[in-house]
Amino acid sequence: MKYRFVICLCVVLILTPLFAIAQTADEIKAQIENQNAKITQLDTEIARYQKQLDAVSTQKQTLQSTINGLNLQIKKLNASISKTKNQITATQLTIQQLSSNI
Repeated sequence: MKYRFVICLCVVLILTPLFAIAQTADEIKAQIENQNAKITQLDTEIARYQKQLDAVSTQKQTLQSTINGLNLQIKKLNASISKTKNQITATQLTIQQLSSNI
């Protein structure tokens, strides 16, 4: 029983490469062309992804500059609010001073 299995296994191992060798040159050429077509398709897909990445990078830069502009506007408004608060405090102090003089 074991011998039969070993013999069958040997026959399979010996015949498998023969089937691979049995391919004609035209079949191999067709397989090569098929692989080259797949490679070309993948190159096109990679180029498309690169375009999308470039667009995203440009959008990122645009968005980043917009965010930076908004942050500067926020800082400016905060400074204006602080200035106004200081002006209000100064005016209140002036009113207090004038009130105490009356």
